[in-house]
Amino acid sequence: MSAQTIRTALGLLQEDPEQDGAWNDLQEAITAPDAGIARAELGQLLQAARHAHETRREWDAVVHLLGLELAVAAGTSEE
Repeated sequence: MSAQTIRTALGLLQEDPEQDGAWNDLQEAITAPDAGIARAELGQLLQAARHAHETRREWDAVVHLLGLELAVAAGTSEE
């Protein structure tokens, strides 16, 4: 998976946070051995997406993104 896949999935989820396919694509892309994106940049993308969902009170999406942010930060000082 690539950085473009991650950005596309995040964009789709901004339109409709209940798209299971987009969540699956995002999860696969993030957990791929080489996501094609720096960990710091990925963390920033996820954080920005989470804030947008928070603004719209889409709490399920917020919880899901927090879990992904934790997975990305695993083993770092940010964890």
